[in-house]
Amino acid sequence: MKKNNTWTPYKEFGSFFKLKNSVLLGCPMNSDETRSNSPFDVDFKEGVEEKDQRRMKEIVTELQLNN
Repeated sequence: MKKNNTWTPYKEFGSFFKLKNSVLLGCPMNSDETRSNSPFDVDFKEGVEEKDQRRMKEIVTELQLNN
């Protein structure tokens, strides 16, 4: 099982993402492009709009490959 303990910025979503135990975590990006301190589990069923589903799955793959 791969882990990515480093937050990676994704300006297109205004968030940082990382994998923890194969779960995608997100954290809002502040206006100065720093990470806020309120991480959340990404809920693909309820929390990700249909138009963003494909890109979010690509982000998971990118994070898996970069670790």
